[in-house]
Amino acid sequence: MPTASDPEIESRPRSIDVPRPLARWSQLTDAPLAGLALAREAGLILAWDDAHNIHLIDVAGRRVRTNRAPVPLNRVAISDDGSQIVAVSRDGDVWWLAPTLEPRLQQGKHRNLIGAALSPRGELLAASLSDSHTLIFDQNGRRLVNLLTTRPLKHLNFLAGQPCLVGAAEYGLVACFDLDGEPRWQDALWSSAGHVTTSGEGYAILVACYGHGIQRYALDGTNEGAYHVGGGVARVSIDFDGRLFAAATLEGELLLLNAVGHVLWRDTLPKPVKELAIDAAGEFVVYGLETGEITLLDVFPRAASGDGGTAPRTAATSPQSLAGDALTRAAADNDQSVEPPIPAKQLREPTWRVAAFDEESQAETAVLCLVPSPARVVAFSNRKLVEIYSATGERIHRSDKMTGVGRYLDCDSSAVVAATDREVLFYDVATNSSVRFPDRLTQISHLRLDGESGEIVIVEDREYLNRYDLSGRRRWVHRFDSPIESFALGADRTCAVTTEDGRLIVVDGDKRIIGEFRTAPREVLQMARLGPSWITLASKSQRVRSHQLDGSIEWEATVPTEAWRLARIGSQVAARDATGRLYLLDTRGSLLVDSTELPPESVLFVNASGEAAALYWRAGNLMVTDLVGHVRWRYMSPATLGPVAAGATGVACALGRELAFFADTS
Repeated sequence: MPTASDPEIESRPRSIDVPRPLARWSQLTDAPLAGLALAREAGLILAWDDAHNIHLIDVAGRRVRTNRAPVPLNRVAISDDGSQIVAVSRDGDVWWLAPTLEPRLQQGKHRNLIGAALSPRGELLAASLSDSHTLIFDQNGRRLVNLLTTRPLKHLNFLAGQPCLVGAAEYGLVACFDLDGEPRWQDALWSSAGHVTTSGEGYAILVACYGHGIQRYALDGTNEGAYHVGGGVARVSIDFDGRLFAAATLEGELLLLNAVGHVLWRDTLPKPVKELAIDAAGEFVVYGLETGEITLLDVFPRAASGDGGTAPRTAATSPQSLAGDALTRAAADNDQSVEPPIPAKQLREPTWRVAAFDEESQAETAVLCLVPSPARVVAFSNRKLVEIYSATGERIHRSDKMTGVGRYLDCDSSAVVAATDREVLFYDVATNSSVRFPDRLTQISHLRLDGESGEIVIVEDREYLNRYDLSGRRRWVHRFDSPIESFALGADRTCAVTTEDGRLIVVDGDKRIIGEFRTAPREVLQMARLGPSWITLASKSQRVRSHQLDGSIEWEATVPTEAWRLARIGSQVAARDATGRLYLLDTRGSLLVDSTELPPESVLFVNASGEAAALYWRAGNLMVTDLVGHVRWRYMSPATLGPVAAGATGVACALGRELAFFADTS
């Protein structure tokens, strides 16, 4: 490890001890944080989140600019003087942005682009590719240099006081290059690297190497040793003179160290740091957590004054609790050219939370649904009983214990039906009572509540379609000669099934077959009901079709990829592929939305305002967005995240051993 006797360290000003840093302010991005960078001369913090929002924040915590990119972002970089900003999409498009964050210049696609950095004055952009090429462009997008390394350089950094580019691969290489692409030195780094940072003149080059500590290099490539601080160091940032640097570990620790490696201060945060940066003078550190909190710490809190803000807090203060203070400060600010801070309006807290499960594993395997009016939350866990909660979180009903395996739920505004693989239970909302069917069934695979007719439709053994009344008396059963893949209910007691031999079969209320459609070549169909029509999805041929009651085709649309799931969302239908890409079509087959923003596991629903929405977990957040990723609200949870359900009433979810409900306030 470097020591005070090292000549390179002694030749520079000695570090001094610092008092405990204090949190000056904290902000929250609209979605989980994707990245953060600091323009040290301009005093601007650049942050971007998972919803592709780019934020510019000044060091007083005020939001200067916010804009949303049209596509998912892989990396955003800002020059030290703040004059240039570059955004890189996940597909490899490179945009130079104007000060308004609007694109001013676009570079062609560079597949598998993994890293980007701007020179201090913004004249040069370095972009690294996974094929081990690193390209250097000027500010007009012209390629100047194409350098090749033995491993792809994911982490890049231009020196401020020397015409050099420093890069590190994720594993096995750290190197320094002249700006014409000629290598000054390279070294085999026998460790994984999470970050690289340099002092202004390059006399201290630090590489965060997880379990191998912080490796330190001199400008000539000499490895001067390592700082070992305990834990896996994932992020590091050094000031201009190399006197002070900040580090963050995978275990959630944040540290300040001087040049000889003495830990001046350390603290444990609620979550590991996603990104951090220290300013050129070593006066403040800004860090961001994956959940979206961005916090600025005063390293010398006695010097912090005159920013118009509230009194500094200790670094241990929750960043979330500071977010509201920033709003108050902005309201008192007379500078009308600066927008308010990033608002915390997207953050929600549960309307209620109740202890509902014996253990977290029980919560993780529960099935939830929502009754719209009156609002009821239904939970069906491996206790083998159904529990009903009111709009205030009071448990108002618990059913008898059921037998069998598996859990199915369906509901409407008046009733809930639950089933295992062999037993069915009916709950009446009006009487707040439940009754089990008297007969045991065999291998239930599909279950629907037909509220229009007051019946329950069940598929047994994947071949038998049954209609039951609400007391459990079977009305009729029809056997198909091919296993049932999916089914949907229609008006006047009609229903339609799709079978493994590629057929759509329509059955009336008296089990007569009144319509049929066959795919050619044979292909299994997914299906849904949309108004008076049946909608089918043929995955391999990428066709969405609308069928009349007799199975004949009304219209046909082609989707760009092989979609595997079909769902009705209000008066529209959504087809989704394995990656989560979503195609939204109207009742005439017109493609309304083609979105790649949602994860495959997201739940689609219609909120109280009649708008299509998506619900999913991301980075410890319960996210509610529109179909193209605009965040409507989110909830940050330290608890284990479990199953979810959503509808016009609101959102229900399992959190650890608790059941939580968020009433829809739209």
